[in-house]
Amino acid sequence: AKVAFLERALEAGDRKPVTAVNPSAIVTRDGRNVAFVIEADKAREVEVTKGRLLGDLVEVAGLKSGDKVVLSPSDQVRGGTQLKLAQK
Repeated sequence: AKVAFLERALEAGDRKPVTAVNPSAIVTRDGRNVAFVIEADKAREVEVTKGRLLGDLVEVAGLKSGDKVVLSPSDQVRGGTQLKLAQK
């Protein structure tokens, strides 16, 4: 769980749920900001738009809640790249 203490009162626009990821999940490819979503152990490239910083996360448009993304993808990761998931 994460806890954040507010510096000001919330406005109506601040009450909407947003999708946010670790900034290291977003890389620049061909001049576009992209993230790699993991689907069936393969990477799928998704163009994203970065928004405001939310603590140690960044708000993004283009991903949906529940998407699993590759953290710090190397230059070799492209759409369709076979991935091996780390075991916990």
